[in-house]
Amino acid sequence: WKKHYEDLLAFKEQHGHCMVPTRTSKEYKDLGSWVAVQRMEYRNAKEGKASQLNPERTELLEKAGFVWNVTDYKWQEMYEKLVTFRSEQGHCNVPERYPQDQTLSNWVERQRKEYSMLRDETVNSEKDAIGRTRRMRMTEERMKLMNDIGFQW
Repeated sequence: WKKHYEDLLAFKEQHGHCMVPTRTSKEYKDLGSWVAVQRMEYRNAKEGKASQLNPERTELLEKAGFVWNVTDYKWQEMYEKLVTFRSEQGHCNVPERYPQDQTLSNWVERQRKEYSMLRDETVNSEKDAIGRTRRMRMTEERMKLMNDIGFQW
């Protein structure tokens, strides 16, 4: 564990963050696998399940800037971009085609779709091709954040 933790710190020193690719990097394959396991162990601990991640290790990872939930982290990152856009433009209506930041435009569109699916109660029971229930990404908390900055659904 200590060796991987030291590798994580070296990664952070080189890249400025602890977001090690967990599936796409040949260079960081071992470290990425270890990072994924730490996230899984953290979830297990939070859910009261058996976990090898003790409080001391959790604290070390948190001090290093470890991201436990990548989805939430990335959502927050995009939300901050939208807040910046709003402060510069005076509104949250990112154009559909926005060359300055097409990623932001795509994200805004996805939020609107997630919102409409959240409002459609049948969506939460839909199954995908292999029988998994679709997970909603839009939450009441996220909706409130968006509403608080004047986002138009």
